[in-house]
Amino acid sequence: MAAPRNILVYARTVWYDTYAKTIIELTKQLAEKHRVLYLDYQFTLKDLLTRLFKGDKRPTAGQILGFKSRLQVLQSGGRGVLYLYTPPPIIPVQALPEGWLYRQLQAWNTRLVNRGLRRALRKLSMEQELILFNSFNPEFGQFYQGAFAEARHIYHCYDVIEAAPWLSRHGGPAEHRYLPEVDAAIFTSHGLFEQKGGLSPQAFVVENGVDYPRYRAAFTPPPGQGIVGYVGAVDFRTDKELLKAVIETCTHFQFEFVGPVKDAGMRSFLEEHPRVKWHGLHPASDLPGFLARWDAGIIPFLDNEFTAGVYPLKVNEYLAVGLPVVSTPFGQMSRFADIVHLADEAQKYSKELKAAVAEDTLEKRKIRSSFARQNSWEARARAVEKIIC
Repeated sequence: MAAPRNILVYARTVWYDTYAKTIIELTKQLAEKHRVLYLDYQFTLKDLLTRLFKGDKRPTAGQILGFKSRLQVLQSGGRGVLYLYTPPPIIPVQALPEGWLYRQLQAWNTRLVNRGLRRALRKLSMEQELILFNSFNPEFGQFYQGAFAEARHIYHCYDVIEAAPWLSRHGGPAEHRYLPEVDAAIFTSHGLFEQKGGLSPQAFVVENGVDYPRYRAAFTPPPGQGIVGYVGAVDFRTDKELLKAVIETCTHFQFEFVGPVKDAGMRSFLEEHPRVKWHGLHPASDLPGFLARWDAGIIPFLDNEFTAGVYPLKVNEYLAVGLPVVSTPFGQMSRFADIVHLADEAQKYSKELKAAVAEDTLEKRKIRSSFARQNSWEARARAVEKIIC
């Protein structure tokens, strides 16, 4: 059995997020066998004020400002251990144009964060043979070459950064500068691999997974309640016109939504429609309970530049519970054609949804759940481990 490795996960994802996130799930799995230090989201002073106003308490203001310990132990036991490091507040730079001022301030932010990380690594005796695993944070990655004397340097890409409204200004150029400098890149979809894999010395695909034990525990025969559901954000990825048309057409279904609705017009539509119930945000631990009551799960995404590289977490979550899934054929969804119903316009989508519910059986649910089992986070972490270790 290989010895535990020292891994620094240089992320941009808030650890205490409501929903399951790819890098969070992979980090938890890697920490079962290895010593892992996870860099939490790099909050700005503006973010800190917003969090105080909203009452967010994890991480605390004291941890962000350094009045309390920035270093926590989240997971220990067995061979591995997981530490969480909360960095000091940084200067907001996203609104700046590309150029000298942005690069100077972002380089200063990177040095500030890295100083604290190096202290943490020394304290934890994790400096030797370090594996640096940067997860979708090229804006910092472009400025820290050689800062950690790492043994191996990996970039983990899970979205089309150029198409993300909040990242496109600096993320795209930074990623193009950064990818050639790493030892290898891991992409969560074949679409991302095809777009960007050639920029890195080595490139691999490790797709998103599912917390299979959690979702399999909610497996049920078809409930027959006529409830169709959706988990996740209704946002710029959503085909809102298709979704409205399907809801209006499928008059014998109730529709449930769990997650934020970021479009005001769509939110009004969902709140006011007599056959729609919007449950708002719920923690990941609540989601299997919702899915267990549903007769089908839907993924009504647009097929565009952003979704071209998306491998949605929700598809395996739906399947693990046994739900029939109806999706638009965006991005990589054609690879699920044998197990998922696909339709590219509202009339076909409504027809597929009705057929998926009408033809569902216990045996079909078992087949879907068995398919999802192959895509567990445990299996994904083993694939990542082979690449980075």
